[in-house]
Amino acid sequence: AVAAAKKASPTYSRTSVEERLALLENLLAVYKRRYDEMAETITGELGAPRTMSREQQADVGVGHLKGYIDALTARDASKRRHAGARADRRLRADHAMELAG
Repeated sequence: AVAAAKKASPTYSRTSVEERLALLENLLAVYKRRYDEMAETITGELGAPRTMSREQQADVGVGHLKGYIDALTARDASKRRHAGARADRRLRADHAMELAG
């Protein structure tokens, strides 16, 4: 897994926020589609009761993926707001220079 992550890192680091969101949303859709399989795997690997695996442990994966999607969306929105504020300040400064000029 570590070798695969190192190999993917240079490519992934060049992806846009939109591409990353699409990857995460696709992963979430696959996870949900295979939810029962995940719960059974948790039961088999950890020995957890099926009910616990299904109702609690497998659901943690859904929560984590949704959290990553929300965090990336919020981070992108914050960056856009800051970029907009910087652009507004530049316009006001340029306008002030024109008036003074």
